[in-house]
Parts: sequence; C-alpha cells; structure tokens
Amino acid sequence: MEQALKKTKENQYRRGSEMSALPEPSFYTLKTLAKRWNCIEDQILNYVLTGQLKASVLTQGWWMEKGYFEKPDDDNWFRIPENIYTSYDEILDLTLRSVRQILNGNERDDPDFETPKDEYLCFSGQHYPSDVYPEAPSLKPSDLIFRLKQVKKFEGSVTNDKISNFVNIPDKRKTLKQLELEMCADAMPVWEKYYNKHKTEPTRIETAELLIRSYSQKYGHHNVNSIIRHLKLNQLKTEFARYKTRNDEEGKRILS
Repeated sequence: MEQALKKTKENQYRRGSEMSALPEPSFYTLKTLAKRWNCIEDQILNYVLTGQLKASVLTQGWWMEKGYFEKPDDDNWFRIPENIYTSYDEILDLTLRSVRQILNGNERDDPDFETPKDEYLCFSGQHYPSDVYPEAPSLKPSDLIFRLKQVKKFEGSVTNDKISNFVNIPDKRKTLKQLELEMCADAMPVWEKYYNKHKTEPTRIETAELLIRSYSQKYGHHNVNSIIRHLKLNQLKTEFARYKTRNDEEGKRILS
C-alpha cells in the first residue's frame, strides 16, 4: 500500500514537472492575463488606455485590405490597395487611437492597425461596405489579446515593488458583484455631499470622477470609463432616494 502511494506521488510530481515545462502561449486573452497577474481585468485595460501595454486582436476569417499611401498633389493622400485577402488566426496590433475608442464603449468596425510608415491595413471596404450585408466585424474589449513579448516587456518595465503592489492588493480579487456593491456603498456619502452642496444628484461621469478624487488609493488606478461600466446608477438612485426620504422626515421632525 505504501509503495502504491509512493508511486502515485511520484507520477503526480512527474506530471507537474512536465506541465511546468510547457512553452508559454504566443498571446494572452484579457481573462488569462488577469489570471497571470492576479488582478481584475479593468486594471489591465487601464494600462492599455495609457499606452503602457500594447493590445492586439486575432483575426477570424476577416477580409483585409493592405496597401500604401500616395500623395499625388499637395493637399490629399490616397490609399492604393495592393492586396485583399482573407485572414485567419493572424495577430494584428491595434493603434492606441483605435484601442481607446474600443475601450470608451464604442465597438469599432473600422479600426486602425499598426503598420510600417506610409502603409495601411484595414477591413476590406470591397467586402464590408457600410450599407451592405455582411457588416464588418465589430471589435469589443473582450476581443483584445496581448502578445507574449508585450506582456514580458511590460513586466520588465516595472520594479519588483510595483509588481508586488500590483498583484497583492486584496481588492483586485473580489468578484464583480462585490465590487459593484462596494462601489455603490462608497458612492453614497459622495452623493450626499454633492447633493447638499448643489441640490441635485451628480451624473454618472461626475460620480466616477468624485469616487476617484475621494478614494484615490482605492480607485486611483481606474479610469472614469472603467468605473462607469461597474457603477449601478439605478441601484444608487434607489438607495439615495431612501436617504433623502429619511433626511426629509428627520428635518420635519426637528421643525415640529
């Protein structure tokens, strides 16, 4: 029995060693990179928005047009197509401009891809005309991937202290529901203060900005758009209506 257990443990150790020797993937999805860094996805998107981490996409049978720019006169540049092809499982790097538009809540069906100077790469207008089906693919934040070399470049650009602070903050391991409930609770006193001063409720954007200013250590690493995505405004309005009711009743009681 002891020999059988010993043999089982040896096999388990051998399998673990073999698994650890597997090559690293050529790219990470948003979900797998968050797991590698032990953080929430919004933390990664914040680095993407600030240009610290380059994002890419994986083609899925898309019609692509590749060419170069030509300027026959002093006023206008023209695109000169050289090749139209179907692209499968090709990793294409996005420009920072396109990434920001995608992360700002706008799905992109005409993104800009990184190319050498004076060249361009885009979805084929011949196959994806704006007014004819089929429509061009729409890119969303969940479509973003990250090349292994970009991941390692980012990891190498931060000190060990920064990495430690980055991966060990407990708040980043909370579930999405926990974060939403906690954000609502944090926003209540911010709303109360704003309402007492302005006699009106703050907008969604104003709430996000107030949270960042009021809780800089907690929300300072987020951008306004990432907070807006998780801010349950209807729930906050309901809770705040209860506060106003209680406040009005207390005021009437004092006056009487």
